[in-house]
Parts: sequence; C-alpha cells; structure tokens
Amino acid sequence: MPCPFRASAMAEPARSSIPWRGWMAHGLGTLRLSPQSFWSLSLSEWAAILEAGGEGGVFQHPLSSEELSRLMKAHPDGPAPPQGNHHG
Repeated sequence: MPCPFRASAMAEPARSSIPWRGWMAHGLGTLRLSPQSFWSLSLSEWAAILEAGGEGGVFQHPLSSEELSRLMKAHPDGPAPPQGNHHG
C-alpha cells in the first residue's frame, strides 16, 4: 500500500480563479488584517478593497500637501478629548 503522505499519492489541489496567495499577502501583510477579519470578508468587500487600492482605484499615489490640506479643511477633526484620567 503506498504511503498516503507522498506527494505522488496526494491529489493535486483544485485550481481557483481567485488569487488567494496575493489576496492573503495584501490582506494580512499590507492591510494588517487579522486572519479572522480577512476570512470574514465577502468577495464583494474584497472587490471594493482591491478596486480602491488597485489600478484605476482611488489610492494610486500618496496625497500631495495641497490635497491633504483641502481634505483637512473639508473634514476637520472635532475638539480634542480632555486629557488626564477622569473618573466620574
């Protein structure tokens, strides 16, 4: 009886049209998602993430100083939370 753990005895893994290796590298490495967060994403959510960051997406280059200033003026932060340890 052949050894079931030999490479020749193991079935070839099914090919997928989804590039899992690249998605895992991007999700777990670049985006620093936890494995739980990565695997809970739907394919629609992944499509949106890849569209935003990939070719033709909105994050093709870092913001210029002018773009950042414009965004900061359009969307200012609220007041800073109080400092210190308040118990109350």
